[in-house]
Amino acid sequence: MKKLLAVLLLLFAVPAFAQEVTASLDTGGATFQKGDTDEEFFLARGSLTADFQNGLYLIGRIDLDRTLDGGALDQFPDPSTFRSIQGMAGFLYRFGGAERRFGIGAIGGVTWSAEGDAGAPVDPRLYTYAGVLRYSLPHDGYVYVGVGQHDPVGGPALLVSVMAGKSGDGGFFDGGYVFSDYVLPLDQTAFQNKAWTWKSGVLVRFWSGKL
Repeated sequence: MKKLLAVLLLLFAVPAFAQEVTASLDTGGATFQKGDTDEEFFLARGSLTADFQNGLYLIGRIDLDRTLDGGALDQFPDPSTFRSIQGMAGFLYRFGGAERRFGIGAIGGVTWSAEGDAGAPVDPRLYTYAGVLRYSLPHDGYVYVGVGQHDPVGGPALLVSVMAGKSGDGGFFDGGYVFSDYVLPLDQTAFQNKAWTWKSGVLVRFWSGKL
């Protein structure tokens, strides 16, 4: 809880130093594929981006999501998924002309279980930290590739994420997106247990604006 409060205080302090801070709220539906099985679920997302005008960006995101319970693959070789709240934060240094399409940076995050006692995961605290390369698409879209620790699949992993769509000028119902996230475990045990995941779906931008 102390770590969460520290992150929230940092996010509230960011607008005092950044040149521009934008936020968005998205809702939609997705399919979570784990090995040979798949599940459909509701997704909600809140995002925050702080632009410091020198190529440095701070990013933050909170998702109501679904996560693979990969914290104990040695004991449970066929993990289930659980409803989760995921917090993610990081930084990007963007470059490549006036539009700064290319970026390099790092992200880190943690999950909290949104299940009751009956569906509680083995390990509700699953951490992610990775170095990432990113290419920015129009209307807040992106393609990124990262390598690092991803506890939902039991350890080291390759992360690939794509989001593309169209947004307007801000306000309510400000566009829509399609996305796809793929995670390939690099740990031999996790790979043998088919702990790779693929998540894809559609998001409606419920609101976006500047803070």
